[in-house]
Amino acid sequence: MSYEPIYQLSIQYPVAAGAVLGAYYIVPYLLDPYDYRRRFSGPWLASFTNWWMANTVQGHNHSEVIRQLHDKHGTFVRIGPNHISIADPEAHEAVYGHSSGLLKTDFYDGFGGGIPSTFNATNKSVHATKRKRFANVFSMKSVLEFEPRVRRHILELCQQLDARCDAAAQGTSGVNWDVKNGKVVIDCCAQFDFLAFDIISDLAVGSSFGMVRTQRDAVPMALSQDLTEVTGTKTAETSVSGTLQRVLMMVMAVGVYPLWAQRILRLAPWNLTGTFALGRLFRLTVAAVNDRLRRDKEGFDAKEGVDIIDKLLPVLRAPESDLSGGGFIAEVLGFIAAGGDTTSK
Repeated sequence: MSYEPIYQLSIQYPVAAGAVLGAYYIVPYLLDPYDYRRRFSGPWLASFTNWWMANTVQGHNHSEVIRQLHDKHGTFVRIGPNHISIADPEAHEAVYGHSSGLLKTDFYDGFGGGIPSTFNATNKSVHATKRKRFANVFSMKSVLEFEPRVRRHILELCQQLDARCDAAAQGTSGVNWDVKNGKVVIDCCAQFDFLAFDIISDLAVGSSFGMVRTQRDAVPMALSQDLTEVTGTKTAETSVSGTLQRVLMMVMAVGVYPLWAQRILRLAPWNLTGTFALGRLFRLTVAAVNDRLRRDKEGFDAKEGVDIIDKLLPVLRAPESDLSGGGFIAEVLGFIAAGGDTTSK
C-alpha cells in the first residue's frame, strides 16, 4: 500500500489553506480600493488584521496607545483594516448624529448577546422605532426633573466622605480608606463608580443599587433569566462595576472581528471570563427589574419620578407587542451599562 498520495494531500491542504488565508489579508491591502495606505497612518500590522486592535485591548492600555498614536499621526489613525480612529470633537455629530449616514458595525452585537436594543440595534429603522420609546424620558423637562434625584445621591456621597474625614481626625482608618497625617486617603475612582451606578439604577428602575451607602460593589443577581413579580425569588450577590468591566474588555476585544468570528471567539479560553460576566450582567438586571415589578404590584414603590420601566411596561404588555421579555431586559441593561460606565469615567 502506497502512502505517497496521502502524504501529498497532507501537505497540499495546509499549503492551500495558508494561501487562501494569506490572500484574504494581503489582496485587500494591495488593492486598497479606498486609498487607506496613503490617507491614514497607523501601526503596520493594523492595516492587515483586526488582531492588532484586539491584542491592544487585551493589554488593558488601549486608550493610552490610541492617544499616543494620535499624538504621532494626527487626527486620523488607522487601527484596523476598515477601522479609522478620529480625534476631533467636531466629528462627533457627523459620526454619531441621527442624521448621519454611517451605520453601526457588528461591534455592537456583543453588548446585547444577540438581543437588539436601543443601544446596540444596527438597523436604522429598528433603532429609530426603539429610540422613540424613550424620547420624552430624555427631554429637557425630564432631565430637569432628574436633578433633585441626582442631587440626593451626590449628597449621600458627600456625607460618606465627611464621615471619613471625621474619622481621620480621630486617627481611625477603615475598610476602603486610610489615614495619613490626619487626612483621608481614599480611592475616588471607586466612589465615583458607586455614585454613577446608584444614579443610573435609580433612573432605570426607580431604586438605587445602594453602593454609596454600603460602600461595596455588590448587588443582587437573579439565578434565572425569568421576569417575575413573585416575592422571595432567589438571588446571589455579584459585582456590577467589576462585571461590566470584564464584559467591556471581552466585547471590545472580539467586537473588531466579523459577527461569525465573534461568536467563536467568545468561547475562547481567554474570553470566557467576559462571556460569563455578560450572563451575570443580564441576571443582575433581571433581579433589579423583578424588584421594581414587585414593588409596583405590592404598592410599595416610593420612587420619586418616572423611570425607564414606566416607558417600557406599556409596550411590553400591549397586545401584539414586538417587545419580548428578553428585549425588555436588554433595554434596561443597555441603559445601566452605557450610562453607569461612561458617567463614572
